[in-house]
Amino acid sequence: MKNTLLVLLISFLMLGTLEAQTYIYPAYGSRSHANVDVTRVKLTETYSMVEMEVNVPTSGGNLYQETSWVVCMKKETYLRDRDNGKKYYIKRVDNVPMCPQDKVVPPGQKLRFRLYFDALPKTTKQIDIVEEAENSNDFSFFKILLFPIA
Repeated sequence: MKNTLLVLLISFLMLGTLEAQTYIYPAYGSRSHANVDVTRVKLTETYSMVEMEVNVPTSGGNLYQETSWVVCMKKETYLRDRDNGKKYYIKRVDNVPMCPQDKVVPPGQKLRFRLYFDALPKTTKQIDIVEEAENSNDFSFFKILLFPIA
C-alpha cells in the first residue's frame, strides 16, 4: 500500500512539472535596451508567457535627463522560435496597455509586465522576442535559451 501511494505521489509531482516549464532570468545572446530585461519565461500546453521589466533611469546625461517613459506594447510584437523560424504574435498583456494607449513610468521606477503568446512546441530551445522597430524605443531580445544552464 505504501509503495502504491509513493508511486502515485511521484507520478502526480512529475505530471505537475510537465505542465509548465519556467525559466527565471533566462540567458540570451543580445538585447536592444539595457533598461529592459526578461525576468521569466513560462511555457505551458496552452500558452507561452514572457515577463519583462522596464527600469526607468533617474539620470544618464543628455539622453534621459530625469524624464518619465511612456510604455505600451505593439500588436506586432512576437516570439520567434529560432528552431523553425515561426512567429507567434502577442495575444494578451498584463500590467501594460496595448498601443495606442500607454502608461507613464516616472524616473527611478520599475514596471514589470507580462506578454502572452500561443504555446510554443515542447522542443523549442531558443526564442527571440521582437517588438517591431519603428524607433529606438522598441526592444528586442535574441537567442533566449530555453534549457537549463549548469
